[in-house]
Amino acid sequence: MLRCPLIMLLLVLYRPVLAEPLGVPGGALEINWESRFTSQEKSKLRLWLEHAASSASLINGNFPMTRTNVLIHRTKRGAGPVPWAHTIRHTEPQGVAFHVNPELGLTAFKTDWTATHEFSHLFLPYPGQADIWISEGFASYYQHILMMRKGTLDEQQGWQKIVDGFGRGEADPNQNISLKQASQEMRQRRAFKRVYWSGALYFLEADLVLRQQGKSLDEVVSKFLLCCRDKSIQWDGMSIAVALDQATDGDLFVPLYRRYKVTTSLPDYRAILSQVGVSIEAKHAILSHTNDSQRLLRSAISSPR
Repeated sequence: MLRCPLIMLLLVLYRPVLAEPLGVPGGALEINWESRFTSQEKSKLRLWLEHAASSASLINGNFPMTRTNVLIHRTKRGAGPVPWAHTIRHTEPQGVAFHVNPELGLTAFKTDWTATHEFSHLFLPYPGQADIWISEGFASYYQHILMMRKGTLDEQQGWQKIVDGFGRGEADPNQNISLKQASQEMRQRRAFKRVYWSGALYFLEADLVLRQQGKSLDEVVSKFLLCCRDKSIQWDGMSIAVALDQATDGDLFVPLYRRYKVTTSLPDYRAILSQVGVSIEAKHAILSHTNDSQRLLRSAISSPR
């Protein structure tokens, strides 16, 4: 038995810090507080994480992973409640690191898209830099859709944010190069908007085709999680597209992947949005309520669950 008080003190001070579990639909977040937070701040941040995780769960009713590593860092740099965040792919379990400003209120956190975006990433494996438009596009497509489903954004607000995103992608100066090249050189070229919103349009177009067939992107993702998400292979955009097609016994994602990766500008998002009765006038999203098929299709994608 150790009796030295100094050794006993050192054992106490350097004992492993256990992650704090937070239950979410179908699993748990394992929260690691990487900075000092007051009990009130922790309480607020738990509510925010729970809200964002339940939003992400509205793809198929469950969070994409049963165990998720969540690192919370304190920062005053940058703007907003979550100045930056990133997925963690190299740990077991995988997860997300958030850098937060806890001085802002709970409403600011709940209405921020970052956590919903990052949690959405966990539905798909990382496809590599050349195909990062697939993973960033998936998260960018779903971030506002899920916030509408949760009721955090109303229909007008949500589709306006989607229209704004496509507008930023269209205005990105990184045109006249392939989407593959823009993805490979995304950080050097600062081509984030072109890459993210081209990928978001890929998934919106796919979702609309599926829904016209009586299916949905939600259903395909659910099947992908069961069959393929945890396979130990070197994923890339093509292998993800192949797996998504296999999950739905279709031939949609691969042809779309081949078409999108060689595009040299953001494809025509206005024509695709018109299928759900969303038009654009002076950068404002105009939602049609006169065409029942368009209205019902839009509602099926984004209505609160």
